[in-house]
Amino acid sequence: SASSVLRDPTMQRQLLAMKQQQEFQANVAKFTEHCWDRCDVKATAKMEAKTSRCIANCVERYLDASSRLSADLPNLLSRMADSRQQAPPSSAKTIWG
Repeated sequence: SASSVLRDPTMQRQLLAMKQQQEFQANVAKFTEHCWDRCDVKATAKMEAKTSRCIANCVERYLDASSRLSADLPNLLSRMADSRQQAPPSSAKTIWG
């Protein structure tokens, strides 16, 4: 049955690897499109050194930002949850009435 397949550790590892590969490919597509546009790449036989450096720098910044966001996400979510708990209830009076 499908549930027994999903409980199989080998199958779980394979599914996780496939998911990670899909996420990696999606990220590559995102930063490729972003950096391609940002660096104004021309369709020529040979890429100029300036354009190549621009793309390399853009990709590095994108990966750094993604890494930083991934690392900071748990803290950000925790702070957001804390601020919601400290906010006054929605039934509190406002200046309008």
